[in-house]
Amino acid sequence: MSNLYARLKTISKAKPTAVQEEKKVKECAEIIKYFDIEPHFLPVKTELAQLCAVEGIDVPEIENIVFLDTETTGLGSGAGTVAFLVGIGWLAEGRFESHQLWMRDYDEEEDLLKKLDAYLGEDKTLVTFNGKTFDIPLLQSRHVMQRLRMKQYDHIDLLTHARRIYKLRLKRVNLSHLEEVLLGHERHDDIPGSMIPQRYFDFLKSRDESLLKDIFDHNAQDIVSLSRILKMVSMAYTQPETLSEGMDVFSLGKGYERMKKSENAEKCYKLAQGSYRVGATTALSLLYKRQKRMDEAIAGFESIAGESPKANEELAKFDEHIKKDYKAALMHTDAAIRLSDEEADMTDLLYRRSRIVRKLVKEQNKDKQDSERQKDG
Repeated sequence: MSNLYARLKTISKAKPTAVQEEKKVKECAEIIKYFDIEPHFLPVKTELAQLCAVEGIDVPEIENIVFLDTETTGLGSGAGTVAFLVGIGWLAEGRFESHQLWMRDYDEEEDLLKKLDAYLGEDKTLVTFNGKTFDIPLLQSRHVMQRLRMKQYDHIDLLTHARRIYKLRLKRVNLSHLEEVLLGHERHDDIPGSMIPQRYFDFLKSRDESLLKDIFDHNAQDIVSLSRILKMVSMAYTQPETLSEGMDVFSLGKGYERMKKSENAEKCYKLAQGSYRVGATTALSLLYKRQKRMDEAIAGFESIAGESPKANEELAKFDEHIKKDYKAALMHTDAAIRLSDEEADMTDLLYRRSRIVRKLVKEQNKDKQDSERQKDG
């Protein structure tokens, strides 16, 4: 027993083999690029204040913002999905500096994650596009798989804000579409995201790095675009009047209202009335109603009566329940029915109409009975 113990102790102190040493120092690859950024696309700290207030985080120094995007072996979140490329970038001295950490094989993942952690340090704020749902949870799980721990960082996910501001108008808010519409930049010969995993698998078989060039370009363009989209979104929150489309200002107002920031919502609705009059006036009048500002609410609904089914419906409610003017209530309900194209709304309106008709008939019968009594008297 003592001999066995001695042998085991000797083995535990033995110098690592060449294979073990090679495994320890297996380093990932890194590509460093620099991009010139137009000065008007550089966010400044004061422009970030309102966006960070919405996120509930402190306003970071510009140089402490890190833009991050991953390219992965799949879109799932299971143990088999790996971020084979992590692109990060930041603004430094008026230009954009990007670092792309990538694995030539799976045994380089540990080094990639450690290098990423070293770049991020302690006090960075991450900016991603769908990172809260996908990129960061994936990186956290890969840290766990490598027996590492990823720090928690303040995080701005621009997809959330793009949906809030632009989705009503644009319908699609993927990054390339935002680039095209908001920044006037259209990508040419860009590799579709769905092809990226297979392209990496082909590289692992062939070791032909030229297969990855399109992926590197795609990833670099993504992280540069994040800085420009951050500028656009920050300006939207700080100065909604700079938004050129009334529909976007209206959408921002709806977002503020969901966040229970009524004062900001009211400002946005008023700004949007110029080019998105009916939708903005409807939302503004409903806000006034919830705030018990009934004179302003009714005036708003009356200004768009005949154009908005919701406005006519609200006027019908007011006439029925407050003024007890059933003829006016019936008129506004019929107008709402003509304007509405929503099946659920139509069901409610038809029910409202039948109720108002019953009240109107009852009122007319009462008036008739009162008239007959006066004649008899």
